[in-house]
Amino acid sequence: MSAHAGRTGRGGRGGQAGRAGTLRAATFNIHHGASADDHLDLARTAAEIRALDADVVGLQEVDVAFGGRSAGEDQARVLAEMLGMDVAFAPAIDRPGTDPDGPRRQYGVALLARGRILASETHLLPAAPGLGPLREPRAVLCASVRTARDEAGPADASAGDRSDPADAPASPDLTVLVTHLDTERPEHRRAQIGRILELAARRAQDLRGSGVDGSGIGEATAPPALLLGDMNADQSATEMRLLAAAGWRDAALEASGRAPVGGGRTGRTSDRDLPEGRAIGGASAAGRVWRSLAGALRSPALAVATTAVVSAASNVVAAVASRLPGTGRAADRGVRGSFPAVFPVRRIDGIWVHGPLVARAVEVPPGKASDHRAVVATLEDTGPA
Repeated sequence: MSAHAGRTGRGGRGGQAGRAGTLRAATFNIHHGASADDHLDLARTAAEIRALDADVVGLQEVDVAFGGRSAGEDQARVLAEMLGMDVAFAPAIDRPGTDPDGPRRQYGVALLARGRILASETHLLPAAPGLGPLREPRAVLCASVRTARDEAGPADASAGDRSDPADAPASPDLTVLVTHLDTERPEHRRAQIGRILELAARRAQDLRGSGVDGSGIGEATAPPALLLGDMNADQSATEMRLLAAAGWRDAALEASGRAPVGGGRTGRTSDRDLPEGRAIGGASAAGRVWRSLAGALRSPALAVATTAVVSAASNVVAAVASRLPGTGRAADRGVRGSFPAVFPVRRIDGIWVHGPLVARAVEVPPGKASDHRAVVATLEDTGPA
């Protein structure tokens, strides 16, 4: 279990907590508590997370005693204390501290939860074979979560304590994975998604084998699963299709009616059939244009500058066009971008669901605490009560 795993405050949502069958999940790249113009304000970050009203929140770009840019704070624990939520942290970068007796300098992803994080593991993610090492290490946090179903009773002092002794041993009702994929190469992201799928499948098998329902009778069923992350690629990019092939569903598409509820094939066979892809480059027509321009230019510096401008321009044009009458309905059907925060045209922050969870709504609220906007989904648990 992560050293950060443990309850730091009361997990509740006023009169709304514990509504059977519903769950709110969010993903948010917090940019180490700094806004797009690098103004550090972790209290503002906490306020934006609180406004999401989410039961589980996956965070990316979290500093833990990492350095001056975040005032040396343990941001995972401080946010948990501010919000009264349980927390687990998974470092992708883990370096010795400046003081031999002080904390290590860490940077990675975190999970905040109402309820209880029963266990969490950190797994470093691979680079693609033959492409050399990653420029920045990447990780996934894998956690077993028992969501808040009842606000009665005092808060736990730690993950090992129980507000109700009869409640132990606790069994998970949700598996949550939080990640931040490579920003440079789709080949790296493909390898990383492959590893995440392996870990998720293994965890599901372990939970089935251990009898998560506690009855010891019949075949136990693994709890539903969530993948929350900054994928650094559009959710319809080629590498992301590995998730769909393994039975995971893009919550935004499911909630917007652009994918069958509960999964299944959409019948789409090419990128031309994915309107949201046109707004982000990647496998889209705009992406093919700027890649062709890059190949035609001999100067590497000029190629980088030109392709960046063309890509940004095509993203902006496509995003604006999608909001005009008769030119597309991505905006009013719930498929919205989350990056950059000031004018979000890229849908790189995603929520993926597996098992008996159905996405009913996905929102991308405005925000100023980071260079990303948060994404939050309202999910219905259609499994056993």
